[in-house]
Amino acid sequence: MKHFSEAEGCLFFESERFVAVLSLMTCGGSFVSPTGSCVHTPSPTSKQWIVENIERAIETSQNLKGTEFQRDASTRNALKEQGFARNDALWHDIYKAYGYRNPANARASAWMVSIRVEKRKSTVLRISALMKKRNGSWEAWENQHTSRHIFLPLDSSGEKIADATLAMLAVSTLCGRTMSEVAAEKQTGNT
Repeated sequence: MKHFSEAEGCLFFESERFVAVLSLMTCGGSFVSPTGSCVHTPSPTSKQWIVENIERAIETSQNLKGTEFQRDASTRNALKEQGFARNDALWHDIYKAYGYRNPANARASAWMVSIRVEKRKSTVLRISALMKKRNGSWEAWENQHTSRHIFLPLDSSGEKIADATLAMLAVSTLCGRTMSEVAAEKQTGNT
């Protein structure tokens, strides 16, 4: 099936204007992959686009923990710098393409889901809704009413991964409101 066992995962973003999927790399920290798939498209997009691009981003992500790349400080630092530069370039492209004031504004306008390969008793995919905090950082969380994580077997279909991603997207928060709350307000005209 897929080659996810050595993968790291990806980040999925959606705003009213765009959808983006960014492949990750872990090598002395986690950052946007300098070589993996990083794409965006206008929102809304097709489920097929989501399926294909999440799979591609996971397949092209890399977990370099414990490798010679992580042990060599100059290589590790070079990879991080390339990842940071790619992240900056991608958000610059998104801000220009979709009419935002600046790259930070584009990123701040999107709900986010993390899709990570996680080693537990067995290796699984962990899909997590993320909450944007006031200081601009993101975190996954749980409460007694709603689970903010879905765990799937590593060999799950692209369709199942996309469904889990969209389910977690609905409960991710931005400015204290979930994506599903904002959508409901728009339908009733209470924005």
